[in-house]
Amino acid sequence: MTQFLRTFVLEHKAQGYKRAYRYVIDKGYHVNIKKVRSLWRQAGLKVPYKNKKKST
Repeated sequence: MTQFLRTFVLEHKAQGYKRAYRYVIDKGYHVNIKKVRSLWRQAGLKVPYKNKKKST
């Protein structure tokens, strides 16, 4: 499952664990969202932050 999440991240760089959960469910896995979040954090996966524009 962790390897599956890693391949998801390579394909969808700006998506988080919630979108990954929907992807996992659509692929036919029967897993809880809490389990996906746990595996996501365990694998060290993160969504890159968007830089905020500074007002002058």
